[in-house]
Amino acid sequence: MTRERDRLCPCPNCGKFYAFSESISVNFSGWRQWSDGWGCGRLYSRFTQLLGCNCGTLFWPSGMAFKVRNHNLSDIIEIDMERLEEKTPAPRSWWGSLFDSLAGSCIGSSKLDFLVHKRREYPLIFPAKISKLYDVLFYSKPNLDHKTELEIRQWLWWVWNHRNRDLIVKPSDIGPDVPDSEKEANLHRLAALLETADQPCWMMIGDAYRQLGEFNSAIDAYVRANETGTKEYLIGLAKRQCRECVEFNPTFKENGTA
Repeated sequence: MTRERDRLCPCPNCGKFYAFSESISVNFSGWRQWSDGWGCGRLYSRFTQLLGCNCGTLFWPSGMAFKVRNHNLSDIIEIDMERLEEKTPAPRSWWGSLFDSLAGSCIGSSKLDFLVHKRREYPLIFPAKISKLYDVLFYSKPNLDHKTELEIRQWLWWVWNHRNRDLIVKPSDIGPDVPDSEKEANLHRLAALLETADQPCWMMIGDAYRQLGEFNSAIDAYVRANETGTKEYLIGLAKRQCRECVEFNPTFKENGTA
């Protein structure tokens, strides 16, 4: 079962509180995996944890933040307090139901009742839009740390690859339309960031070089990976000078195919 919970998180710059959802358990049923590291399932899809406040701040829920020029990084749903007073919305998770039952029961406390009410007053914030992250990286040009720059460049790579996946995608899912030279520059920089990470993902590094057409560098990276079966298949693609992002067959480890 895929379950989510609501968390409150303040913007580190202006202090405004937002509510956002995070997964506490994930159902990988129907999971599909591609060689660039991106995957999705019937009941769960990956998303960035980066958030963007209306004050022009890009931040992580953990508190690290960067001031940027763009003021519309995330979708934010402001709570209509007049409608809230008319009708209390249904809780978004199982623990919300539990809170409501406790607050309304004989064992409920004023503190619980306060938490239930306040939880619904905060604006709901969704992950930062990938197109807006592109603007942050190439136009605002803030002094990002390693983790944040890697996150943005990784997601740009993934959404640019969406055109080649066997998926039904919306135009907003495939990222900004930019020249191939810009995509290649992003991929070169991403490979460098991945190689200098605390725990380099050599499979992703190899796939970045393979899609760039740097097949010897791709093979060198794949060889350093721990995944058996998977890396042999990708090494074979590099030797055949195949640059495509490929989807893995769930049984490829046994039969050597994808």
